[in-house]
Amino acid sequence: LRKLHDSTATFVSHIEPNHLPWMLEPREPFEVICHGDFAPYNVALTGNIVSGVFDFDTSHPAPRIWDLAYSLYCWAPFKTDSV
Repeated sequence: LRKLHDSTATFVSHIEPNHLPWMLEPREPFEVICHGDFAPYNVALTGNIVSGVFDFDTSHPAPRIWDLAYSLYCWAPFKTDSV
C-alpha cells in the first residue's frame, strides 16, 4: 500500500482534486491518491507478497491514513464474519 501511495504523491501535487470527478469525496489533506478499497478481494497475492492490485473505481485524493485504516479493518480479523 505504501508503494502504491508513493507512486501517486507527485501526481496529486499537480492537480486540483476538487475540480475532478471522483466516486468518493476527496479528503484533505491531499497527500496521495488513495485506493479507497484496499481489501483482500482487490489484491492478488503470491504467497504473502502482493503481486497485483485492482479495482480502482473508488480511488480519490486523501491522506494515507484513510486507506491504511480501512485496509486494516478489512485485512485484520476484526470483522464478525469468521471467513
